[in-house]
Amino acid sequence: MQIWEQEFWEAYRIPSPMEMENPSGHQYQVGDILFSSWGYGQTNINFYQVVGVTNKGIKIRKIKSRAESHGPGVDFVVPVDGSFDGKVMTKLVRPHERGSVKIDSHEYAYAWDGKSKRQTAFGYGH
Repeated sequence: MQIWEQEFWEAYRIPSPMEMENPSGHQYQVGDILFSSWGYGQTNINFYQVVGVTNKGIKIRKIKSRAESHGPGVDFVVPVDGSFDGKVMTKLVRPHERGSVKIDSHEYAYAWDGKSKRQTAFGYGH
């Protein structure tokens, strides 16, 4: 097939149902939860909820978490769905890096798998 033929057929290709639901090309939808694990000398967990989808990214808000269980010096935390604790941020999704979202220079968020996340308990670490 010649290049011009390929371009012609690509221009008339019908998008799949998934592409029509989410034109941005990434996996995130409104209501999805992301998490980040960051820190130096201690581990901090932050959760974010998708509140909007744009052409190239998502709109997220930080949400609160609660300790589901405790261990020596650690808490196992889960998000509190819809319990917003911050302003709306628009972020690009990096599909080539497991759908990561760069929050800032030291923090990247990923799709939450539904399991509690381990963080350093209050009073431990630096």
